[in-house]
Parts: sequence; C-alpha cells; structure tokens
Amino acid sequence: MSLPRAFSEDLNAGLNKCRQQRLYLQTSPSPDGSSVVDFSSNDSLALRSSEALRKEFFRQLGQRPLYLGAGSSRVLDGSSKQVMELEARLAAYHGAKDGLLFNSGYEANVAIFSNLPHPGDAIVYDNLIHASIIDGSQASQATIVRSFKHNDVHSLRQVLENIKAESLDIVEGRRTVFVSFESFYSMDGDVAPIRDILDIVKQALPAGNFVFIIDEAHSVGLIGPHGSGLAAHLGLEKELHIQMQCYTKAPGASCGIVLCDSLVRQFLVNYARSLIYSTGPTFPTVALLNASINILKSSEGDRRREQLHNNIKLFYDTIAKQTQWEMVQHSGVLRIPTMRSSDVVRYNVPIVPLVTAVGLCHNLQAWLLRCGYRTYAFTFPVVPRTKERVRLMLNAEHTPEQIFNAVQALMVWAERHLLFNKGSRL
Repeated sequence: MSLPRAFSEDLNAGLNKCRQQRLYLQTSPSPDGSSVVDFSSNDSLALRSSEALRKEFFRQLGQRPLYLGAGSSRVLDGSSKQVMELEARLAAYHGAKDGLLFNSGYEANVAIFSNLPHPGDAIVYDNLIHASIIDGSQASQATIVRSFKHNDVHSLRQVLENIKAESLDIVEGRRTVFVSFESFYSMDGDVAPIRDILDIVKQALPAGNFVFIIDEAHSVGLIGPHGSGLAAHLGLEKELHIQMQCYTKAPGASCGIVLCDSLVRQFLVNYARSLIYSTGPTFPTVALLNASINILKSSEGDRRREQLHNNIKLFYDTIAKQTQWEMVQHSGVLRIPTMRSSDVVRYNVPIVPLVTAVGLCHNLQAWLLRCGYRTYAFTFPVVPRTKERVRLMLNAEHTPEQIFNAVQALMVWAERHLLFNKGSRL
C-alpha cells in the first residue's frame, strides 16, 4: 500500500533538508577484505575481526545452555543464569557493587537519566556529552537541566552556583544534583578532568547531595587494570555513584551496563521502560561479551593495548616532525587540537580530530578515501559550525607504514590547500 501523499511530502521535505545541510545519512555495508585501510571505526583494539576473539567466542558458545534466545523481558524470564553471572562479573571487573545489563549503551543512559532524577532535582552535564544522556535528561522529571562548557571546571562551578541561587532545596541538601561527564569524548578526543570535577562539586555542595555519573564508552578496554576504564586507572571508581560502561567499541562486543549499588539497580528494574519492555540479551550476546572480557583481561589484551599506545605515539610524533606542520596549523587549513595535550598518549586515546577550515572536511574525507584510507567527516550540528572535522581512529593493528603514509596523505592535502589559499590572496 502506498503512503498518503501528505505523509510522503513531509518525509521528502525532511530528507531534502538533510541533503541541503550535508547531514544526509545512509546505511551501507562496510567493505569486507577491502584494500581501503580502516581509520574510521571504533574498533580500537582490532578485536571484532580477530582470531583471538573468534576462538574465545566459539569456546563460550560451546557451553550450550538450554536456550539460545532470551525469550522475554528481563523482569520475566529473560534474566538467565548466564546474564546474572555476567552482571556480577562486570561489576567486579569495574570495581562496582552491582550492575544492570542493557541491550545498548544508549538504552542504559536513557534509563539512568529519564528515571533517577526526581522533581526538584538538577542534572548538570558537559556540553559535549553523548546524545543519549541529553535524550534521557529531556525525558526526566528533573526541575533543572544545565550544561557546562566542555571540560571547563570554572564553568561547572558557575553553573552549580547558579543552580544554588535558584533552589534552596538543593542548597540545604533536600534535593539532588546529578553530575555527568564522559571519560574520553568521541568527537574531540580529549579526556575529562575527573579529579577536578569531583573536587569542584564537593566544594559547591557541602551537604553531599550529588550523584556522579560517568560514561566510559570510549575508554573501556583501553586503560585501567585489564582495560577496566579511566576511573579505575585513576583509582576513582569508588567515588563515582554510577558508571555506564558500553562494550561496542574497543571490546568488539555489544550491550551496556549501569554499574551502581543494589538500591539504584532495583529502582531501575522497576522503572526503566527500556529494560522492562525489551527482550533480554540472547546467549550468543552474553557469550561474545564474556569472550571479550576474557581477552581484555589476558596477555593478548595487554599486547593490544601496548600496540595501540605505540601507534598513537607514532602518529603524533610523525605529524609533529613534518616540516610544514606548524605553517599548516597556523593557516587554519588543518589542525589537531589533541596535539596540545599529553593525556591522549598517556591514556591511550585513539580518537584524532582533524579540524579543517570551514567547508573543507568533506573534501578531506574524499581525498583520504582516494588515497586508500576510510574516515568520516562531521559537520554542524554534530560539531560546532567553525570546528567541522574528519575523525581519524587509530587501532592496534595499524602498521607503521600505514600510519606514515596516512600522515603523508594529510600533509599533501593540507599543503595543496595552503598554496591555493596563498594564491587566492595574491
């Protein structure tokens, strides 16, 4: 049956708007066995196609439980023995008391923020926080929702002072402030100043009426004891009331988990609609996640983390040695903000933001693809209008030659645009 005319016109108008703004998205199969080098995916440990993970996954599958499918919701009989054991295992892995597994990190974040804050409460988050946290906050009962400037603790302090000026209940500790941030940020490739954030909030709210929530989606697997995350690496996991860990990136698996105490877990079991009205994880899903954790905790996981670290250092060292790099940066044609921070190498951050002059990011993406490197361009509203970029993702299996050649391709592109800009000013 054909769609109603008015409905079709609305849909086409919306899609045309996406095309005009260069935000049009499509689903297309990723090339298998392609000669194009992958600098685009979140597979930073190169686990998802590894023989190590494949073998461990099939070993886990060999346990052959009675049921392969979940059968129903987690609150019915979709909480199998394997799922419950996995939750306990993940909680121990990340140094938490308890955990509640969701089908995705998005569902986990929406569950946290749409259910835990109550009327009179406030939500405060970094303004580059993931969309799932924003969506959950918009659906919450919180009276106040505010953002602070990215990684700016002075802005955070001011936001908290403004909230206290609005709410005597918060000043006197009768209502709660939920403070949320990520460990690694997916578009900027930088690291949250976690200790400073905790200190500022504790100073601003001496009544202790705050809840810290960290999203570790981009750091799990890469840093910390056996890859357990940045908070664990810094020894701060016990100071965070809630962790959201997601296993779709470096771990090469799926699912997200809310790590918390038993009271928070039980509240979410009773109120989180994304849990109550979704079928639970299947056994193959559980098997893959168990296999991934086994690899992350093994010498193979250590080897991959070390190799990724070497590749991150190699990339930054190589581009810093390019004779034209300073001129390219100062021209505004291409710059890499993360080069100013030692955190990216120290903490194993594989995300490299290649910030271009306005209007050039798609051109850079196309150039890199012609050179044999797959990356993706991001424009407003995903990133600010003046900070459009190509995101380059490093992984543990990139060879030195691939990294050297990718840097050379970047420099050829940048120098051509530098010459063009000089010529246009003559």
